[in-house]
Amino acid sequence: MEKPQPDVHTGTSKCRGGFVGRHCTGSRWNAPMDQTSTSPIPTPSIPPGVCIPWDEKRKEFAVIRGDESLVRRIWEENDALAYMYIWQVLESF
Repeated sequence: MEKPQPDVHTGTSKCRGGFVGRHCTGSRWNAPMDQTSTSPIPTPSIPPGVCIPWDEKRKEFAVIRGDESLVRRIWEENDALAYMYIWQVLESF
């Protein structure tokens, strides 16, 4: 007469034959996965490649005497360099 195999307990799951997986009952392993998410993924308000947008930086200046487009171009170029530097440092380590 063949002796029945005892149940193997792993945490709170009750598995037959010591196999943990889809054959387990009463386990978190066989709980159905939630495929739908109710929280939307937030989209950043800053465009890619920018640390501080010009529109936000412009609010810090009271009056720009001279060519504002020149100041904006220089700001955006320097800001892009800062963004690239930050990514280079992050990728290096």
